[in-house]
Amino acid sequence: MLRTLAAAALATSVVAVAAPAKAQDDGRPMGLRFELGWAGHQNIATFGVADDNTAVTAPISPNGDIKVGYDFGQFTPLIGLSFINTTRDVNEDDSASITAFVLDIEARYYFKPHRKGLQPFVFGEFNNAFVSLSNDALEGEEEDRLDDVASQLDYTEINAGFGLEYKFDQQGFAIGGKWGLGLAFQGFDVGDEDRSVTSIGTLGAIYAAWRI
Repeated sequence: MLRTLAAAALATSVVAVAAPAKAQDDGRPMGLRFELGWAGHQNIATFGVADDNTAVTAPISPNGDIKVGYDFGQFTPLIGLSFINTTRDVNEDDSASITAFVLDIEARYYFKPHRKGLQPFVFGEFNNAFVSLSNDALEGEEEDRLDDVASQLDYTEINAGFGLEYKFDQQGFAIGGKWGLGLAFQGFDVGDEDRSVTSIGTLGAIYAAWRI
């Protein structure tokens, strides 16, 4: 009887010691995530109405983005903000600086729980741009022309693809990259006429992530 109790106590002790070790190996499946990244777009084809002087055939790549998300086991939703800054000609003599802020909503599914090492994932994201003008000196027809030019940067985009992320430790710093296909919808003005183009292209992005 004493031998049986001793054996049971020993087995319980082994399980108690092994359980935290296994939990540590599994990493921390949940946690707040902060990311800094850069993404680039490459247009493949454009469909719909296009004009050499008025149509933008693909979204301009953001200058950088910031994202905040939360790891729910193998599923990670994120929300981010990036910006685009470009100079466009309004007429032969004048140009204007245009800034567009891009809201980014993304969802990722990792093929294994978060832990140290290389982790593949698939993702889908929705982007929407909001345009801001920074030149108030133009008036009349020139101001209308500026509004037409600015409307070319107003787009909605859907992306999907796959990525790889490498975690240097279970709870801290990671770097990652992703690649996918994107479908962009742009509606813009040309005087009193509304036009639109639809573009398909590729998306490439790199980022650094921190678990908080």
